[in-house]
Amino acid sequence: MAKRLLDVDPFSGLATYHDYDSIAQRNIITYEQDASAAVDMAERLGNDSDYTRRGMKSEMVHYAHIPDIVLLKMRFEDGVDPLDPNNGQKVFDLINSKYKRLKTATIYHRPKA
Repeated sequence: MAKRLLDVDPFSGLATYHDYDSIAQRNIITYEQDASAAVDMAERLGNDSDYTRRGMKSEMVHYAHIPDIVLLKMRFEDGVDPLDPNNGQKVFDLINSKYKRLKTATIYHRPKA
């Protein structure tokens, strides 16, 4: 059986595929998304210190822009569920190390335990 498209999110462009490994007798779900425009935007904002400064004045700093495909990578490859409020420190650690290009702020932040 060939890899088959199951769904495409019209908003994010995240595509979900199904495949079947007949040797291992298991179903395989994979995801694909072109996140290049989102990464480019995040890098532009991350290099704009005035953008961060305006956020600090309004008490709401846009710290990172994380595409859906990266949320899935955090969950399945890094073992951190980014939607779990208890994983705040781990998510910020990933943003500040592995996913630096997604930062939209010029400051460093890590939530308190």
